[in-house]
Amino acid sequence: MKPMVRASVYVYRSLLLVYPRELQARFRTDMAEVFEDLLCEAVDQGGPRDVATLWCTVFVELATVALPSRLKPNVIIAGGLSFVLSSLITWVFLRAVG
Repeated sequence: MKPMVRASVYVYRSLLLVYPRELQARFRTDMAEVFEDLLCEAVDQGGPRDVATLWCTVFVELATVALPSRLKPNVIIAGGLSFVLSSLITWVFLRAVG
């Protein structure tokens, strides 16, 4: 495994700690394996742009799924945070492409 891939997988596994414990217990291994497969494919076939796109997807999911799920007991905060972060990510994306 390439050092960059190994480091990225390590960082991704660390970021999985943001998800609720129940979800981590059930899906952590599968999520890490899928990320590693996608990353290897991006490195081998797509290059830096595909790697960056994959990481953007990871951060969007963390902001819109993991954090709100972690805050689920506090529904109002989780919903508001999800809305604000989704809006911010959409705004940044639209500014970048347009």
